[in-house]
Parts: sequence; structure tokens; C-alpha cells
Amino acid sequence: MKKVTFVIFLFFTVLSIFTGCASLQKDIFISAEDTANSEKITELENQLLPLDAAFYLNDRKLPKENLPQIDFLKQQIEFELKQPHLDKVIECRLLALKGRCFFITSKKSDAMKFCKKANEKFSSDIQLLILQRRLGIISEIETYRIKLDSDALIIEDALEHFEKSEYDIAAGLFDSVFVKPENEFKESYFPLRQKAWELRNVSNENNSIDWNSSTMNLFQMIEIANSKDGIFDYYTGGKKLAGKKLYNTLSKSGLFKSVSSDSDAIPQKSNVTKIHGARFLWNLYTSRNSLNPTKYSAKYKNRQNAKSPVDDVDLENPDFDAVLGTVENEIMSLEDGKNFNPNKFITPAEFDECVNKIIKQ
Repeated sequence: MKKVTFVIFLFFTVLSIFTGCASLQKDIFISAEDTANSEKITELENQLLPLDAAFYLNDRKLPKENLPQIDFLKQQIEFELKQPHLDKVIECRLLALKGRCFFITSKKSDAMKFCKKANEKFSSDIQLLILQRRLGIISEIETYRIKLDSDALIIEDALEHFEKSEYDIAAGLFDSVFVKPENEFKESYFPLRQKAWELRNVSNENNSIDWNSSTMNLFQMIEIANSKDGIFDYYTGGKKLAGKKLYNTLSKSGLFKSVSSDSDAIPQKSNVTKIHGARFLWNLYTSRNSLNPTKYSAKYKNRQNAKSPVDDVDLENPDFDAVLGTVENEIMSLEDGKNFNPNKFITPAEFDECVNKIIKQ
């Protein structure tokens, strides 16, 4: 009888050990997505996505207009953190999300504080890994992306390559997520993917140009164009000029003035707008191809009840020809098929692509 009792006791002891191990394994590999709170967590994450994308699109600075949204998101996260009996995996995710909110508002010390708190709760959370990558605690998120099946980590890997100016790799990683029929990332990060696509072919020889910048001045515009062999030979007589000498030569040639007015020139110190970029490009294009630079205004103004085909650039605009000419010849494009958005700043990458189009024609 004692032997039977001992065997039964031993069986239940072994059973309890294996049950405990199984419970431990589940505790180790469980993720926030597996919990009852997953729907609320997903909602909070989706609120962060457009803010995070705006942060990267604005040269890693969250635009002021997004600050109320990020403050509201932090309040929601804090409310969830105050709920009783919170699962440690969920608590880790919430702390990591709040840390990311602080990071994109340039409060890295606060971000680090929440990163440490999250790590104490659960060390393998996806949002925590992203926050640790942003803070420099871990490098090369690709290691974790390969191990874990997570679109969020693929996006983070794309962002890491974007930061390293490896734009072709970044664009490919973005696309690997965006091709999926249902994903929450495309709407927020697609503009960043487009920027990576534009930047992938820019000249790496122009080290003085910040290719990730959202603006450029007149001298940077000239420098980008001058990096193309022979682009200014028509004006310089084949001489390789740079700096002030090149500027003076191009200025005397009228490259910075409207084809319809001599009174206005592209400002030297302010950032170049789309319409000023169009002026420069149209003057360059027509001189290279021996075209009439005012052919569009002559054509439209002779019509009865004439109206500009571009909603926000009228016929009387001194750069009407430049806008219509660059659009018609597919050097530049309309923002929405109707408007040119003339006062929008043109980026170095966008301008570089436009110059390349002129060279190819």
C-alpha cells in the first residue's frame, strides 16, 4: 500500500513539474497580441503610426500641429496603465509605447526612463525592441526581425536603413509590408517610402548636400545641377565653374528670372519653392533644346475666355510658362492633377530627379 501511495505521489509531482514548465514557456513567449487587451493595444499603436511617420518626414522632428495628438495619446496610455491587475506583458507594451511618444517629442531622458520600466516587466516585447533601437541600446533590428514574425519590426528595419541613407534597401523593406492586402502601416508610412524611392538615385558625390532635408537654397540648387556633367556648358562655354563665379555667370544669362518678367529673380537666401524651381528648370530646358520659352502663354492668351489649366497658377503669373512647360514635358508634376502648389518648398531629392529628367530628354 505504501508503495502504491508513493507511485501516485511521484506521478503527480512529475506532472506538476511539467505543467509548471509549460506555464513558464507560455509566460516567456506570450505577446501583447495574445492577451485579452489586444484590441485596445492595437488601437493605441495605430494612433502612434501617423505621428511616427510625421516625425521621420519632418527630419526627425514632430511637427507642432501633431503635439496635441501625441499628448492625447500619452493620456490614453496612462489611463490604461492605471487599470488594476494589469498583465505584465500588457504593462510592458504600454510603457514602451509611452516611451516612444516621448522619443518622437525629443524627450530622450523620459523615453529612457520608460524603456527601463518596460524592460523590467517583459524584455522581449516588439514595441520595447523598437524603443531600444531608437535609443541606441540595441543595434541592427534586422536580427530581431528575422527571429520574430512582425511587420512592425520590418518597418523599423526600413527606418533604420533610411537613417543610414540606404534608401534602396529601405524602399524594398517598406514594399515587403505594403504588398500585403491588409496592413495598418501603408497609409502612414507610404510617403516615407516614396521619399526613400526618390532619394535612392541621388548623386552620392554631392556630400555637402543634405539629401534628407525638406528644403534647399539657391546655391544648393545650383550645386545639385552642376554635379551633372555638361549641364551648364551652354552658359559657361564648357568651363567648369563653381560657387560665386558660377552663380554670377548663370545670373547674367537670366537663368533665375521669369521668361515673362525681368523684375523678379529667385531669392539667394530663402528656400527654393516649387515655382522658382520650375522657372530655373524651364529656362534650362528651353535653352538646351532651343525652344520658345513663352509658347504656352502665347497659345492660351490668344484664346477667347482663356483660363489656366492649372488651378493655382493663373495666366498672368510670370511663371505660367515655366509651370505648364515643366508639367507638360513631365519634368515636374501637379500635386493632385489640378494644383501645382507653387509655394511649397522643393526638396534636394525632388530637384535632383527633375534635373535627371531634363538630361534624359
